Amino acid sequence: MLFDNRNHGKVIQILRQEILSGSKVSILSDIFSIYAFEALKKELSHLQEVRILISQFNQNTLRNIAAIDSEICLKNKLTQSLISKECKLWLENKVSVRTNANISIGNNLYHIAKESGDFAIRGTSPFTASGLGVVKSPSFDMNTGHSDSETTKEMGQYFDNLWHDLKHTKDIKQGLLKHLDYLSSDKHGNFIYFITLYNVFKAYINEISEENIIRSKTG
Repeated sequence: MLFDNRNHGKVIQILRQEILSGSKVSILSDIFSIYAFEALKKELSHLQEVRILISQFNQNTLRNIAAIDSEICLKNKLTQSLISKECKLWLENKVSVRTNANISIGNNLYHIAKESGDFAIRGTSPFTASGLGVVKSPSFDMNTGHSDSETTKEMGQYFDNLWHDLKHTKDIKQGLLKHLDYLSSDKHGNFIYFITLYNVFKAYINEISEENIIRSKTG
């Protein structure tokens, strides 16, 4: 099965279909976004075991938690604080989070283990709203879905091997919770004002210079 979030089905549609109560979900992604959690909140909240492995966890990863560029339309709804609180509560109670440090992994992976038969999606779509197909992706995604037992078993083992490689992975749950706590906290009015200005004008920041400012004032 092919999922490209355009003409051949969306990742979120199949995940909503495959994630059942009692499922064990493992996610390998180079990005983690609160808006991906929001999109799957109903399904994920019913689970007792979720593992998330974020590749190359760094400052860019932390910034992307609040929204990547393709999710600005969601961020503009000003629900970030509420979603961050809900995501933090979910992570605290039901999720284990690790990173594989500086090792790059080519594909993202969603593995769902359940009694009725495992299912896995592997491809270019990360754990973001655009990666799931909730909002339009700026890139062309290519993901394949697998339900045959041999392939899903191999993918599950692949994730397990990465997860249990203590030499190259480490637990980052507390760091992630701390950042979500910051995102969910009340912000001063001036802070919100400057963030709004930044989002409006960030596309033009590189064009701003002292010379351009002088020209705009003097004509």
